Amino acid sequence: MATFYDKMLNCLSINFRIVALMGCRLRGAAPTATTAAAAAAPSLADELPMFYVIFTETLALLGQINFVATRWSREPDLALRCVGHALNNSLCISKGFLLLLNTGRLRELLDELLRNWRRYRPARAEDRARIARRAENSLMLSKVLMISTLSCIVGFGLPPLL
Repeated sequence: MATFYDKMLNCLSINFRIVALMGCRLRGAAPTATTAAAAAAPSLADELPMFYVIFTETLALLGQINFVATRWSREPDLALRCVGHALNNSLCISKGFLLLLNTGRLRELLDELLRNWRRYRPARAEDRARIARRAENSLMLSKVLMISTLSCIVGFGLPPLL
């Protein structure tokens, strides 16, 4: 039977590896041996949405670069704002490539999380129900934050009422 310390160490190592795969290197995120599942190439269905996002962001970046080149002499403030958006789009493109390259390793980590849940899940049904309720509450918080973010974006993008 694993102790609480072993369980926490296992969980933290998985979290550190997930964060490391997203591009942020933390101490304790040691590289792991690749398994056959991680070494297998992701299917086209896994890669196609990411290719679409990367393609769309690249087109937006090229359009913004063209816009900056034509507007730089007449409207430098607008051109500088557009440069900021172009940098943001290039960051999104690099994140997309990073995620696309690490799809197999992310799948391996999610499989490991599933194995740990099956191994360490609570035996009593009420404990599992309490965990599910807390997960639903955090999902509700995420939905509220997403709706508030979208409303702020729409409010910023629409013309003023007065």
